[in-house]
Amino acid sequence: MDLIIWRIPTLNSSGKRIVAQAVAVAEFPIGLAPARIPGITELLERALTLVPADSHEAGRLLSRYGGILGIAEGDYEGAQQALRRAIAIAKREGDVQLEVQTLAYTADVSGQHLLWQDSVDNGLRAIELAAGDETAFSEVLSRFWIAVSLLYMGGLNAALPHALLLRDMAEEQYNHLLGQQGTMIFDLSSVDRLLGLMSQTMGNLAKAADHFEDALAFCRTAGYRPELAWTCCDYADMLRERDGEGDHAKAVSLQDEALAISSELGMRPLMERVLSRREILKA
Repeated sequence: MDLIIWRIPTLNSSGKRIVAQAVAVAEFPIGLAPARIPGITELLERALTLVPADSHEAGRLLSRYGGILGIAEGDYEGAQQALRRAIAIAKREGDVQLEVQTLAYTADVSGQHLLWQDSVDNGLRAIELAAGDETAFSEVLSRFWIAVSLLYMGGLNAALPHALLLRDMAEEQYNHLLGQQGTMIFDLSSVDRLLGLMSQTMGNLAKAADHFEDALAFCRTAGYRPELAWTCCDYADMLRERDGEGDHAKAVSLQDEALAISSELGMRPLMERVLSRREILKA
């Protein structure tokens, strides 16, 4: 990422083309989960200097910048300022998709900062505005934080419809990926692990176990050790949830393997996750 940041040239006669390319790189649609990728915040900041402050391009960049700033940097006030500017630009431009996306990011940031009612309010606004399939990611993100926030506020019955819808969407994605078993999605995840997670979300834990076993076999054969470590951790989480005969012992074994690999490879976020899960299993 750092190389991309510093190789953006200064504007000249071909400035418009350069700016368009810079904006395209900065707003490439990766989700907020990888917000801690080194350099991504600086990349967006650099791109924002290349466009007019209140332009449509600035609005698109501010939307992503606000979401990442609030999560990766923990800067709630800075995030809210960027997100409010993005919403204002979206309204002015009549860009409903941008407004929905920004509201979803706002719900995400609010939830991450334990502001449950704000998260619910922004998530509901995003869903009300959503026009169709082109905002599917925003709807998933919004419904997730609505459900989580309502649960934390004691609103189990109000959260349930949103949780159930998150389950009809998992089914759609499950069917789409089913024909891609035994492959990787770029270098992000094995399809089999994703199918396992989706099956778990849909409540089919037996099917989830089958997919996780396939993911383990695929990663071991291919030698994909980072993905193997994540699969071990996710599989252990599912077994802990299922809590059947032999599940506890197998979950402990999987966690041990995930911890060994992540420690050897320096995968600190996974190491911390596994250690926290081990405390839960001990309890």
